[in-house]
Amino acid sequence: MASVILRSHRKLNEKGETVVTLQRNTLSILGTKDGLLRISRGAEAFYSQLQHIAPNQPFTHSLMAIEGTSHASFMDETLLPSFVLSNDLPKDVDQATGYTLIAQSILGFIQD
Repeated sequence: MASVILRSHRKLNEKGETVVTLQRNTLSILGTKDGLLRISRGAEAFYSQLQHIAPNQPFTHSLMAIEGTSHASFMDETLLPSFVLSNDLPKDVDQATGYTLIAQSILGFIQD
């Protein structure tokens, strides 16, 4: 959550397609207002995990961007580290709404 598959877990095959080396299904969930994991990293993940993935990739590597959530949306707002407080972008949704949207994304992934 609030992260993507690291570059160290991706490689290119001989055709230049992305192969994810993780041997399990994954769901990357990001917030569109994340000030720590920038949306550009989400765009890179979208390209490598969804658009450019090798067709014979045996596992699903899904990605969701949740509108209006920040990095802090994935944490208890009463326990935020000072780094998150000073570097994250302001979120557009309250904690309860953020948790609901995140939980719905996870549930949808599990049910698929």
